[in-house]
Amino acid sequence: MGERLAMLERVERLLSPAARYQAGVVAVTAKNGPAAVRFLTPIRGTPDRPNGLAGIVLARAHYQAGNPQAGRAALLAGAADTNPAARAAYRKELAWVAEPQELADWDSLPPAQASAWLGDFWARRDVRDARPDGARLIEHYTRMEYAFEVFQRVVPQLGVQKNAGMAFAMDYEVDDGMIKEALHSVGIADGKEGEIAMQRLAGDAMGMGPNSPFRAFRTTQTLIDDRGVIWVRHGKPTKVARTADGVAWRRGDMTALRGRSSCSFGRRTSMGRPARQSWSLRSSRRTRCSASSCARSTSRSVR
Repeated sequence: MGERLAMLERVERLLSPAARYQAGVVAVTAKNGPAAVRFLTPIRGTPDRPNGLAGIVLARAHYQAGNPQAGRAALLAGAADTNPAARAAYRKELAWVAEPQELADWDSLPPAQASAWLGDFWARRDVRDARPDGARLIEHYTRMEYAFEVFQRVVPQLGVQKNAGMAFAMDYEVDDGMIKEALHSVGIADGKEGEIAMQRLAGDAMGMGPNSPFRAFRTTQTLIDDRGVIWVRHGKPTKVARTADGVAWRRGDMTALRGRSSCSFGRRTSMGRPARQSWSLRSSRRTRCSASSCARSTSRSVR
């Protein structure tokens, strides 16, 4: 990758806009943010005609280069691009962290409102995580860089391997909200009865796998394995336990209002042997705590 980047830098002045974009992608993949900024800045467009595809890569480049303010500005500016390819690319970026309703809002959003909406989206994440303004987006790019370096898939993914992890919950908070809303719609209130019903529906959702109506977050991307997906969405686990054939993560603690979640991963096999760095979610568990009780719902491990 470094040799390709060096070659592109030598012929930079000869590059077409399309070639500049590809050169920028090569540069950020090589973690050379300053070079990517140099390639992409001339093609980022104007306020009334932004280049959204370049904006996404340019944002990452600025964060790599240690300039988060420029990165945020590039990301928000590119969101106003009306090009369907750019809209789809921004949706793909949002899908790493967005909830289903937020993705639906994006899909119905007029392009003229996209930049403001995206700014509000990340501002809400700052508030939710009790972070200073702009800190959650910085954290997002930090997580992405780590995940793409450490959890990258290195073997071709086919068939069921593409859908790895879809049967298990990756975002319990959203899933629980969907189940609770369904219970409220049929007159089951919070409390002991509601808790029992929630555990029952959570078990049913586990049995239905990816077809469950209460499974909010699903992924069929093949760039990083399930550990990386959860790392990007939820951050660094608070505890890690390793075994001979897998690894377990825990996030949060029992005293936290949102409770604690844990998940275990195992290696997918290729030609009968464990595939290097091709890990899939095998089981997940959420411990929900309240002032009066602590109820645990568990899921089976995949054999």
